[in-house]
Amino acid sequence: MPISDDDVLVTVQSADSTDAAAGHLGWGVLWSDDAVLVPGPSDWLGAGPFDVLVAHRTDGERGDVLRISPLSATRMGSGDGSAVLVQLPARVGRAPSRSLSTRRLREDHATEPDVWTCLERQGAVAPGVRERSATVLEEIAGWEEQQRSGLSDPGTHGGWIDLMCVLIPGKCDLAGPFDVDGRRPRDPGDPLRR
Repeated sequence: MPISDDDVLVTVQSADSTDAAAGHLGWGVLWSDDAVLVPGPSDWLGAGPFDVLVAHRTDGERGDVLRISPLSATRMGSGDGSAVLVQLPARVGRAPSRSLSTRRLREDHATEPDVWTCLERQGAVAPGVRERSATVLEEIAGWEEQQRSGLSDPGTHGGWIDLMCVLIPGKCDLAGPFDVDGRRPRDPGDPLRR
């Protein structure tokens, strides 16, 4: 199932993996500009460090992919019926506006143990997130590879020193010791000393 142009894809990933398909632990949605919500089962939560991958299409060929280490994770509910709210350190996109009645959610959860099903019934999350095909992760892996290959190779610039001179013009006199801000200390009698 390809991602539509207005979709933001959210997946929880093993922090040890750089491959979107191999590292996939669970789907999620952008709940707020700096938080994602992930449906249960949430057994991945205690299995080791995880990242959140947020991908969105930027043009017809590729999209942007962010891998983010979370600040915190809070489980709501229990077992397979739980959902996890993952707080991120920064805004990662614009979340859709949601209508949610906490009173109705509590009432619904009293008879339905699956938090995500309760959220779907209220229209707070789109149906089908849990059933999303993992084949879409191959497309995301391709986007990540394009991003990585778009980075400059230091070898094409004559090495790291030459690359630094290109990126930071005017600060390429690299002989001698440097002080904390990267400038070479000047002789105290030098009239140009800052």
